[in-house]
Amino acid sequence: MSDLPSDNLTQYDTFENQTDFDEAATQFVNNLYLYYTPILTILGSIGNLLSVYVFFISKLRLQSTSQYLSALAVSDTVFLLQLLAPWLSAMRVTSIFFTGGFCQVFVYLSYVSCCLSAWLVMAFTIERFVAVLYPLHRNAWCTVRRARNVIVLLTAGAAMVNLPVLRFAIPSRNDCNIDKRYLVYAARFNLVDTMLSFTVPLSMIVLMNVWIIVGVYRIEKTRQQMMRSQSAGQQRMRPTGVLASPGSQQHVTRMLLIVSSVFVFFNLPAYVFRMIAYAYNLMGVGVQHPILILKIKIICH
Repeated sequence: MSDLPSDNLTQYDTFENQTDFDEAATQFVNNLYLYYTPILTILGSIGNLLSVYVFFISKLRLQSTSQYLSALAVSDTVFLLQLLAPWLSAMRVTSIFFTGGFCQVFVYLSYVSCCLSAWLVMAFTIERFVAVLYPLHRNAWCTVRRARNVIVLLTAGAAMVNLPVLRFAIPSRNDCNIDKRYLVYAARFNLVDTMLSFTVPLSMIVLMNVWIIVGVYRIEKTRQQMMRSQSAGQQRMRPTGVLASPGSQQHVTRMLLIVSSVFVFFNLPAYVFRMIAYAYNLMGVGVQHPILILKIKIICH
C-alpha cells in the first residue's frame, strides 16, 4: 500500500499522466516539424511558382482575379521560404536564424506574409461579392488596374503595420525570441496583429462567402425555373440584375469560394491555438508547453 493518501495519490497519478502526455506531444510536434517543414516548403513553393507562371503566360492575366491569386501565391511562397531558416537551425546546418539582423528579418517576413495573405483573400472575396450581387458594376469595379492598386496598397500596409516586430525580436545563442524589455508592448501588438491578421479578415470572408453562396443559389434556382418555363412553351425572358451573370463567372465564383473557404478552414485552428498560447503566456506558462511549441513552430508567430 502507498503511504500517500488517496487524494494525493490521485493528484500524483494525474500529474504523471500529464507529464507523459506533454513529453509525447512534444516529441510528436518535434518530429512533425523536422520532417513536414521541408516537404511543405519545397512542394508548396513549386506549386505557387507554377501557378504564377500559368497566370502570366495565359489569357488569365487579363482577369483581375488572377492578379490577386498571383499575389497570394507570392506571399505564401515568401512565408514558406522563411520557414527554412529556423528549420536549418533546428537541424544544426546553420545558425543564421539566431544571428542578429536575420532573426528580425525572418520573423518580420512571417508576420507580413501572414497578414498580407489574409487580406488578399478578403480582397478577391469582396470582388466576387460585387460580381455576384452587383453584376452591372462588375466591369467598372473589377478591373486589372484596380486589382494591382489594391495589391500594392495591401502590401505597403502589411509592411508598415508589422514594423514593430523588427524591434521586438532579438536573437540569442540558440533562439530568436521576444526582447524581454518590450514584452508588454509585444503582448499588445500581438492582440492588434491577431485582430488584423485573423479576426477581421476571417470574419469578413466567412460573412461574404455565406452571402455569395446564397446569391449563387438564388441564381441557379431562378435559371432552373426559367428552363422549366421555356420547356413548357412559355416565352423566354431575358434575365436582369443578378441573373445576368455569365456561366464562366459562376465557375470562377465557385473556384474562389473554395479557395477562400479552404483558407478559413486551415487558418481557424491557427487562430484558436494562437489565442490559447496567448492565454498561457498571460498565466506564465513556459514555452515548453506543447501548445506553445505548436504556436512557435507551426504558426510561426
